[in-house]
Amino acid sequence: MGKRRSDRVLSEIPAGFRRREEEAWTTAMIVNLSVHGFCLKTETSHRDKIQERDHIEVMVKTVEGVLGFEVRVAWVGTIGPLHCLAGGEILNPSGEDYQRLQEIYQKLLALQAKA
Repeated sequence: MGKRRSDRVLSEIPAGFRRREEEAWTTAMIVNLSVHGFCLKTETSHRDKIQERDHIEVMVKTVEGVLGFEVRVAWVGTIGPLHCLAGGEILNPSGEDYQRLQEIYQKLLALQAKA
């Protein structure tokens, strides 16, 4: 297996996701973050809602406000009957929202290095 392009940092950042054709958002938590994407954990079973290679919208809730991203789902897995994990890559890693997410990533990376 190849080496990751960037380090991952553990996080607990509130988020939501949906397929582009859906109106309702599904609650999620970003459980780890990297320069290129993140891993989402849902509190209910949504394997039927997320498939590998899907393009989804992800809303990241920060203290400063909400950040929005289009994400390509790279993998989907389960961690029990009521939890689903999905790893995704940010499709357009640029712009103000991406810069704000990278600031959060750098802060978490520095904290993780001190631990």
